[in-house]
Amino acid sequence: MNTYRPISLLPAISKILEKVIKERLLGFLKGSGVFTWYQYGFLKKEGVQNAVFDIIVRLQSALDRKKTAGLFLDFRKAFDSLDHCVLLQKLSLAGIRGVALDSFRSYLSGRTRFVVNGGQESSIREIVCGVPQGRS
Repeated sequence: MNTYRPISLLPAISKILEKVIKERLLGFLKGSGVFTWYQYGFLKKEGVQNAVFDIIVRLQSALDRKKTAGLFLDFRKAFDSLDHCVLLQKLSLAGIRGVALDSFRSYLSGRTRFVVNGGQESSIREIVCGVPQGRS
């Protein structure tokens, strides 16, 4: 059960709107210089392979200079533990303001969840952290 995570069931129009907003947001963030050269996740043509290759090259270079250091962190369930207030603050610092920021605030606030298992329903609880993840 620890590996399960909630999904948001959305109407088709909402999924289309999410994709449009995602592309606009990524375009803005890329254009404003928020991403570093080492941003590999969630970008087109980037992924785990690029990150691993970069780490290998850096470690080989450090070994050649007889200097090595590495810190590897595993953020389990990172999307589930992301505080909404922190996310909104980061978006604001990245330059997302006004109606756009209010839209993200509205999207994240007032969400609830409950679990149904074997015909038993849990109580309804407000979601205060984590970002909605749906099925594509």
